[in-house]
Amino acid sequence: METPIFAATGPQTIIYKTGKDYYANIPVIMDEGRTRILSYPDPQDTYYQGKLAYPTRLAQGYLLDNRGIGANVVFLSYTYEEYSKLQSAPSMNELMQHIIDKYPLTEAWNCGIRTQYKDEVNELNKRIENGLTGCKKIKITPRLTINKE
Repeated sequence: METPIFAATGPQTIIYKTGKDYYANIPVIMDEGRTRILSYPDPQDTYYQGKLAYPTRLAQGYLLDNRGIGANVVFLSYTYEEYSKLQSAPSMNELMQHIIDKYPLTEAWNCGIRTQYKDEVNELNKRIENGLTGCKKIKITPRLTINKE
């Protein structure tokens, strides 16, 4: 009799860097073409483990996501503190008007299931120091630049 194989599931460990400092800004997820917001938090969903879900600062300028970002993340002008105090989520039109950067990521990595870490920050910092061994690079859409020659 074969032993069943179980795939580990759960929240992913996403670490990333951005071109500018969006540490305090609310992230939302857009479609591939960056024309529609697909996922955004309710103001009450801006918390992680009882505190505002700011990313955790790691070595070499990396941030550990505590909100649920992905390759198509964008950041809003709302800070976590401002957004958490709203009575309800803004309208889709208002959210679109508050996007401050449609291509904020410079790199992103998936470092596996979050529950695999006993001392998350120290273990991730060691992975960073060792060239992100065991992490899978997430393909991101780079900001388009126009070559002015």
